[in-house]
Amino acid sequence: MTVTFLRHGETYFNKSNLFCGICDCSITEEAKNSASKLKKELPEFDYYYCSPLKRTQETLKAIFPNVIPIIDYKIIEISLGVWEGLPKTSVNQELRNKFKNGNFSPEGAESNENVEKRIKDFLNNLFTTYSSDEKVLVVTHNGILRTISRLLNINQINNNLEYFTIDLNNYSNLI
Repeated sequence: MTVTFLRHGETYFNKSNLFCGICDCSITEEAKNSASKLKKELPEFDYYYCSPLKRTQETLKAIFPNVIPIIDYKIIEISLGVWEGLPKTSVNQELRNKFKNGNFSPEGAESNENVEKRIKDFLNNLFTTYSSDEKVLVVTHNGILRTISRLLNINQINNNLEYFTIDLNNYSNLI
């Protein structure tokens, strides 16, 4: 089995350099156009997952308009607590780096331990549910992808509409 993880398209929060977290914002028109071009790069998948936030679902719809995704709360973005909606420049870079590395959680935010637990649960579910020849697309968020990259010791992506694919070999690093 292969799982392709895709970061959603650019949101208005991203464009304005604001922390988003679990705020339910839309992707920009430019992002919809860019996402639709990914159809040429991506194969068809057997299963499609999105977080419950509309930015992931809008991204998937721009690429695969006729697909109805499986919505899974385990891949929702990390709650950022008091940082949500703030300009990123209002938080010093040292704290932002600690957060990105999983060493700090803003007040009222979801703990890194909880995020890691739900990602492990999600991955375990995928790799025990689907057969070795099936392909899964997961449209999710930067915080989730950063956590997966850290857990599986793979290169992190940073940009909207970037993606990476893992297989059983990557997943076996977790078990």
